[in-house]
This record gives sequence, structure tokens and C-alpha cells, in this order.
Amino acid sequence: YLAFYSQSEAGDRQHVAFYRWQPRVQTSRSIDLATLLPACGPPVEFVGSAIRELAFLPGTARLAVARSNGELVLLDAEADGTAGSAASGTSPVPPPAPWMVLESPAFALSFDGRGEQLALACDDGFIRIFALADAKLKRRIRPPEPVRSLAFNPAGRVLLTLDDEGKVSILDLATGDSVLHVPLTRGQAGLLATWVGGNDAVLLGQPGGLYEHDFAQVDALIAQNVSYARQRAVARQLAEGDVERAWEQTEALQLVDPLRATGMRLLVLETALRRRSQAIPSDWLPVTASATEAAVWLRLGHAAYEGERFAEAKTWLERSAELSGTQLDASSELRIAQCRYLAGEYLAAAEAFAELSTRPDLDSTLVPAVQLEQVAALVLGQETAKARSVAARIGGVGHGFVRLDPGATGAARQIARTLTGLESAIPTVPIGLEADGPVRLLTQLAEANLRSMDSRFHDDAQFFAGELARASGQTQRAIAAYQRCIDLARDEWPSGWARYRLRQLSDGI
Repeated sequence: YLAFYSQSEAGDRQHVAFYRWQPRVQTSRSIDLATLLPACGPPVEFVGSAIRELAFLPGTARLAVARSNGELVLLDAEADGTAGSAASGTSPVPPPAPWMVLESPAFALSFDGRGEQLALACDDGFIRIFALADAKLKRRIRPPEPVRSLAFNPAGRVLLTLDDEGKVSILDLATGDSVLHVPLTRGQAGLLATWVGGNDAVLLGQPGGLYEHDFAQVDALIAQNVSYARQRAVARQLAEGDVERAWEQTEALQLVDPLRATGMRLLVLETALRRRSQAIPSDWLPVTASATEAAVWLRLGHAAYEGERFAEAKTWLERSAELSGTQLDASSELRIAQCRYLAGEYLAAAEAFAELSTRPDLDSTLVPAVQLEQVAALVLGQETAKARSVAARIGGVGHGFVRLDPGATGAARQIARTLTGLESAIPTVPIGLEADGPVRLLTQLAEANLRSMDSRFHDDAQFFAGELARASGQTQRAIAAYQRCIDLARDEWPSGWARYRLRQLSDGI
């Protein structure tokens, strides 16, 4: 079909008439096509607001009409009249109701080759991209300069624009970023930019003629820039805290650069795992299934640990250790041991804590806490005698132990001695998980007798009181102690463990 536009001398009435195209019409002289082609019904008459742009929806008889009042009207050459009826002498018909009304009128429009997207250049400087299936706005793009013309590439993934300064840009629709700029001679009128010949060339109209610019040699550059732009889009969403949107952006990156998409998905997953309250969709986790590098599992394991997802952290950190074939760094090994402790593997955890407390690459400020964790693991593992031995040596100079922060060392020693019944204030309390004495005394240490303990460690005493109460079946006392630990916390440990224990108790574990 062909669509012809005309207007009255006063300009107040505009007509759009459809004709059926006849490829066999051949002539060497100027002719009036309207006299040779069969008309498709009466013309459609628009009154008032000017028609700015017309474009057929690819593969259909539907014509989009953009008006200066913001209306976008769809005309159908096969529905607005009887095909083959004479146009002359027939009365014009009014247009149908608007398909949509834009918040800012459009002056240029373009459909993609598959008829799935519509791009509109609007008066407010934005380019709006609509999905044709439901007429919903997909994206608004604000180019640096207002554009004069625009066109989709054949694949429908990038948009070619030409602005009033004569600059050609290629915009990535997934991110809105410009991936290529080509400055051309500035023209005053007749500007045109469109794709021709597949992806390889751009046809540009400037004063003096039409120019074809071959982009075949820079296709690789365009692809590289698209990949970079989409990576930046992922990073931008992460910086704004929107991990769901960031994951969606990795899907756009997957279309142009699968390898980098995998890396960015791992980054998004890491970020999500670090957030305690962030739900992880089930379809995000398969990204880990194909991972064969120890470093990948190590990254995810640490992220899960920091998000208090200790079960996942244990699995992934152990997987990293298995794949590496060598001992991991002390920080990673410590987290594996701590996850085993929280999983109830007390004796395995105690053995690991013992080794870690003497490792030269362990942060020395962590040694008192590691020794305390070893004592707790031994007590809960029913190895009270060994626990007492370790408790007696906390902060000592022998067996690889070093003197550290007096506050941390003193608090660890006092809590450990209470856990094992060595605290002199209660020499008659029997040791065992059934005993109420250590639980009571640990609570007293945190609440009543705090003058002898650095206030930074009040939450530690409450946590281990909760551990003994939980192990001896005193659930309500354990819950109260864990909650008090969280309330008193000045740092992440052991308040994160307390929250995890509360979730376990809530789940009946």
C-alpha cells in the first residue's frame, strides 16, 4: 500500500488516502499515481492539530499517524474503506479514536523490522520506546541533543539517530547509552538517517544529496561498545540498590556478550547474597551450576556468609576448598569452621579452630574470639576436659598463642571459663549441658557483673548463654539470650549468629 498526505490551502484540513501499490506501473515521465493506482476507500480527514509523521507498521496495512496534539492514530488501509472503490467523489471519513496519547507530542517515529517496537522522538527531548503488543512504554532515553530522525537497525537492538548538529549516534536500547558517535557536516534541512543493506550501512540525507556510509569495518567496535554499555547499566543498577533490575540488565548483556554476562550475573548474585533480607529467586542460582573455578565458589561463599546464609556459605566455601586442592587463606578457612559450628559439626569445627588460632596468616585480633569459639565447640561436643584446657590457655604466650588486646582477651577468657565451669565465682556448678549454672552465670556476666568485662563483649556473653540454653532444651531462655545479644551488639559477631539461631529455632531446628 501507499499512503498519500495532502492538506487544504488554509492548512486546517488534512487528508490521508490509501492506494494499492502496482509494481508493474512503468513510465519514463511524471505521472499522477493516484490516477493509475486503485484507491482503498475514501480519504481520512484530520481537522485541527497537524500531522507530523506517517509510517507503516512493517508487514501490515496499518499506518501510524503522529499529530502535534500528542495523539498517535492507527489507520488500516484494509479496514477504513472498501478496497478498490474509487476515491474521487467520495466524502472523507473521520479518523478512528487515538491508539495512544503521548505525554509529549512526537515529531519522528520508527518501527523495528519485526513490528515489535516503536520509537518516538518527542518534543520534550526524550526518545520513547513502546512495545507494540500491549502499547506499554518500555524505556525513555534522553540523548544529549534533540534528534531529528531515528531508525531501528534490522535486529531491533540499537537505534540510529541524527541530531540538528549533524551528529549520528547509535543508542543501545537495553541501556539507553550511546555506543557510537559519528560527527557529520551540519545541515540546516533535509536531514535523514536510516539503515540500509542489513547491518552494514547507514543512509544519511544532508543538503546536496544522499550519502551511504559503510559501517562494516566498525561492527566489532559497535558490538564492543554495546557490551561495555550494558555492563555499565548493570553496575548502575547495583549502585542504586536495585538487584532485580540489575539482573534484568544481565539478560540484555547475554544477547551480545555471554561471557561477560556470566561474570556480571555472579556480581549481581554476590550483591544479593550479602543482603540479609534479599530473597534470591530460584532461577538465579543455576548460574553457579557450571562454575568450575575455586575462586567463583569462594566469592559466593563469602557473600553468603556476610548475608548470614550460613548453610549456603558452608557448601560453597567447602566446594572452593575441594576445587583448589590446597589450603585456603586463614579468613576463608575460619568461615568454613564457623559454618560447621553453626551446622552442629562441633568437633570438626573445634579441630579447625585449634589449627587456625596458630596460623600466622590469621588476623591476630581474631585469635581470642577463635579460641573462645573452640571452647564453645568442645563444650557443645561434650569434650569438657579439652574445653577447660583451651580456656585456661586463652591469651597465654605458649603453644603459639599471643598476647593481644587486653579487653578482647579478658572477655574471651572470662566467658570461656564460665562455659567450662572454671569461673571461680561458681566452683560448685557441675559441668554438663543439663546444668543451669553456666547459663545463669553467663547472663549475669552480661547483665549484672559487667564492670569486670569490656562493654564491647557484653553481646558475646549473651550469645554463649543462648548456646548453652539451646543445647539443654531451654528454648525460651535461649531466645531471650539471643535477642539480648542482638540488642547489645556493637559489631557483626556474634549478632549475625544470634539472628541465625533465632531463625533455626523458629523453624524448629
